[in-house]
Amino acid sequence: MKEYHIEDFPKDKIRILLSENYRTEFWKSLKLIIGSDEKISKLVNYPHSVITKMRLGKNSRGTTYFLPLWMIFKFSKILTENDYKKFSIRNIEKHIIAFKTSSTSNIIKNPTLPLLEDERLVRVFMHLIGDGFGGRIYNRPDGTKFYIVPTYTNTNKKLIEEFVSDLRAFGNVPYHKRHGYTIRRKYWKILIPMAIKYIFEQIYNVELSASRGRLPKRFLKMSNKLKYQVIRAFCDDEGTIQDNGIVVSSSNKQQLEDLKILMLKAGFKEKFITDIKFGIRNTYNLKFYGDNFIFYGKFIGSRHSEKQDTLNFQINRHLKPRKITKEGETKGKLIKLLKSNSLTSLEIAKKLGISQTWTGAYLRELIRGGEAVKFYRGGKNKITYSYHNIKAVPPA
Repeated sequence: MKEYHIEDFPKDKIRILLSENYRTEFWKSLKLIIGSDEKISKLVNYPHSVITKMRLGKNSRGTTYFLPLWMIFKFSKILTENDYKKFSIRNIEKHIIAFKTSSTSNIIKNPTLPLLEDERLVRVFMHLIGDGFGGRIYNRPDGTKFYIVPTYTNTNKKLIEEFVSDLRAFGNVPYHKRHGYTIRRKYWKILIPMAIKYIFEQIYNVELSASRGRLPKRFLKMSNKLKYQVIRAFCDDEGTIQDNGIVVSSSNKQQLEDLKILMLKAGFKEKFITDIKFGIRNTYNLKFYGDNFIFYGKFIGSRHSEKQDTLNFQINRHLKPRKITKEGETKGKLIKLLKSNSLTSLEIAKKLGISQTWTGAYLRELIRGGEAVKFYRGGKNKITYSYHNIKAVPPA
């Protein structure tokens, strides 16, 4: 499993906090070599007073002072060159108890160092470029800057819970959980520290963005186990399960091109993956079907509870021998269902064990004949059908 050490992090953006005893010994040794706080401050072009606060670890108000990572590297080089081997970068890494970015950013405590490239890490990355926002710094008209932190948004509670759990890959990550409602359904937002954005962009050499980013080339060298998690996370966010396959959508065509290459590396068959096409909703679409659909269900699956249920239904339908029915039998069962309850086309398909394509054909026939009506219901499958035989209603 690949590891990312502190030297792989962005040195100009990350600030670290050392354990107290180690920090005290670190600065004591540094002063023996360089001299006073004033001399140290001149060496790194920092205010004398700030160097003193860094050495003490706090200021008069009790504010904890974090050290810029670039400064740690500079001091470590000086110390190790003077035979203070216990202050090598790898030894320093063992004594980091927290890190963050700017002075006002949230602190990641008890960090996992080195950072392991496991299933959790790749899922967090993919969710931030799927149904997420990678974070961004903006310039105000007056020249000052403000930033919006990385955010993951989804309507599925299980995916949100998994994302929060996966953040443990970095350590004890603080996050803000918010929720809201659209006309369709409830959603949750998870806001996380900017440090995660900077680390991802550094170790993978890509922009963390749904609209502009690419999949890291590093993903092509991963084990199939991790490739499956990359594919799963993206499909959980951007995939739509159909009768015979899954359509993955994105406004970023290059991301879908990268995904297709990754799928082929992971064992998908090229003849069962369509070309990327521009769809009616101003997004690009890629569909995999047939053997790839069965492969996906067997080796990858979905954490999205509703999608996994639909995936199981569609694959089982494909694998079962086709049932021969009498003419009008399925239509009669459908009418019976609608008489007892209002249902979506997907709910009807699952109850009857038929495709949504055939379900839609039967429903359109009933609507044209005045035997069914459709109306809007909040939720993802928003069109609900109900039996209502208009012909049987006597005129007023």
